[in-house]
Amino acid sequence: MPQSLLLLITGILNVAAQKQVFGTTQLPSSRIPREPVAPGGEGARSEPGSRWAVVEGPAGVSARRKKPRHRAGGDRSAPAPRQGWDIEFFQRIDKKAQPRVPARSFLDDCPTEVRAELLATLQAVRDAPPPAFSGGLRWHAMHGDMSGWFEARTKQERSKNEARTKQGQTLYRLFCLLDRDGPGLPGASLIMVTGGAKAKESAFSDAFYATVRRLGDEYRASNPRSIVR
Repeated sequence: MPQSLLLLITGILNVAAQKQVFGTTQLPSSRIPREPVAPGGEGARSEPGSRWAVVEGPAGVSARRKKPRHRAGGDRSAPAPRQGWDIEFFQRIDKKAQPRVPARSFLDDCPTEVRAELLATLQAVRDAPPPAFSGGLRWHAMHGDMSGWFEARTKQERSKNEARTKQGQTLYRLFCLLDRDGPGLPGASLIMVTGGAKAKESAFSDAFYATVRRLGDEYRASNPRSIVR
């Protein structure tokens, strides 16, 4: 080997050895380790798989601890599926009772648009589901002697000439019960029991409400629940 080439190789090896001894060997920039230190600077970026956010600011490179991610409400578990509700008619236990299905008989006697509005209200209540439904005047929780009952509401003008008068309005009420776990039910159910109609600014009689409650007592006493679709 020529002496000049041998001297060149020897010089290169000596320089490399000196760099290793004095710690001047540099890693590629992508491999420079960053120690987590106190938060500082702005412009954080996340490092995949790390509990720290790398921060580049005026003071150089630092890091701050990432905040743990949580689901809304702090619950990491998946939400439970919502249980659906059914809509059922109450059927009288006595096969000779007339009408056998009071709510269906009431709806059959209602004008078509009234019947459609009442059933649309019940479908909206069912889908909400009932505990979450907020329907204003369409769905009303009753009080006093009728506590525990609900009524679907609508109204109809008697004629176009009477449309702007309170006396010309007929109010329709469909009385319902909510039964979450009654024996024999397919699931939580909205039960249509019976209905009634009255003129605007008039009231149902105490005897009428007593009849409604008796039908409700008959329904609750049935085992399995006496229902029909």
